[in-house]
Amino acid sequence: DPKKIADLYVREIEEGIEETDIKASIIKVASDKGGVKPEEQLVLRAAARASNRTGIPIMTHTWAPDRVGKEQVRVFKEENLDMSLVCIGHSNDTADMNYLTWLLEQGVWLGMDRHPGGSLGTPLWKERTKIVKSLVELGWGNRIMLAHDWDSSIGLHSPEFRAARETYNPDKYLFITRNVLPYLKKLGTTDNDIKNLTFNNPQKYLEGTR
Repeated sequence: DPKKIADLYVREIEEGIEETDIKASIIKVASDKGGVKPEEQLVLRAAARASNRTGIPIMTHTWAPDRVGKEQVRVFKEENLDMSLVCIGHSNDTADMNYLTWLLEQGVWLGMDRHPGGSLGTPLWKERTKIVKSLVELGWGNRIMLAHDWDSSIGLHSPEFRAARETYNPDKYLFITRNVLPYLKKLGTTDNDIKNLTFNNPQKYLEGTR
């Protein structure tokens, strides 16, 4: 029953997580390769109902090459959720502009939040940055957010794994600052657009409807 899960979310948002006074300020849900599965749809509906009751935003995990965000949006709309409360995450795993603009036209935010990228045949970081620039040129610079999705648990892995990750991304959480933002400026993106992508947009999204 989605209502039971929604009640759990609302309790952690309004009262606190696990009997603490730490209150959740965002709901995270996930659907991956192959589309939204029945169990995941249950959770999506619960998240939408909790968001409707509290005004708390939802961030989704998706697999953009399969256009999973479209299925998530469909479920959220069936629950009459305000699309401005939704960020469809990992959207820069695809270069499909038709898919990305369709999502934006539904009123959601786009999480262009996997850098450097390039795994499993997905775009490398320069192509990802060009896609962001193209979307800004189309007038969507006020609905996009940048992030890394970098492995915060890397210290728990083997030395061999850590060495490989270090080679893959020596800049770690500074990759966007050191690489993506300078490249955006080189492509002609304005300082105001960059401030939206990195500061103004996340602030507006996280404020929700509270």
